Amino acid sequence: MHKVWIADDDEAIRLVLEESLSSSGFITKTFSSGEELIKEFEKSKPDLVITDVQMPGMLGYDILKHINNN
Repeated sequence: MHKVWIADDDEAIRLVLEESLSSSGFITKTFSSGEELIKEFEKSKPDLVITDVQMPGMLGYDILKHINNN
């Protein structure tokens, strides 16, 4: 099964994406901030990351930049 990580500061968006992807057979993990996702990324790697663009702290673009550099 494929692992999909979702980063969004909006809890409702995270829940909708998580429910939809989980019901389609994906293993999901959600994060309310980019910093949380990056911390977990040091331990484990997903197959796909879905991220909000505008979040407090680390922007979605910064998350993707970090992932691409590691």
